[in-house]
Amino acid sequence: MRRTMARSVGLACLAGLIPGLAQAHTFATPYVLPVPFWMYLYACVATLVVTFALLGYFVGVPAAGPTFRVREVGATGLMGAVGRWGLRLLRAGAVGCLLLTVIAGLVGTGNPLRNLNMTLFWIVFLLGFTYLTALVGSLYELINPWTVIVEWLEGRGSPIRSAWGTPPRSCSTSP
Repeated sequence: MRRTMARSVGLACLAGLIPGLAQAHTFATPYVLPVPFWMYLYACVATLVVTFALLGYFVGVPAAGPTFRVREVGATGLMGAVGRWGLRLLRAGAVGCLLLTVIAGLVGTGNPLRNLNMTLFWIVFLLGFTYLTALVGSLYELINPWTVIVEWLEGRGSPIRSAWGTPPRSCSTSP
């Protein structure tokens, strides 16, 4: 019994020493920093300290009222129809991008520099939506592909939200 357990542990340790097959986030080329490593570490620590100092300062500052203007666009007429169709188009595009990202990750090339899902996720989604949110507002709340898929399935009679016990979204944009 003890000998079998020792063999199992030994084989598990040997299996852990074979990392050549799982190179998920490596680019196989070592990156040499253009500055000395100690300077890089000090810059990282300084960034963290300044960030948390600013965060601590602004948490204690009383919140000001909204300083932006909101323009209500009527849901009727030409503007309402264009807005509804535009939102439907954006939602379908978001679901399409999600599906393309997943399919490219499953059947695409294993080279992360040539796979489309890396570009779609890191550049379009994370970087692009950061700037888009700063300019337009929370567009992702309206076109979240996971929420759109759930709404489409519920429209076809599938009780997904009630099965999972999650409440519906607070701002429904469905006509």
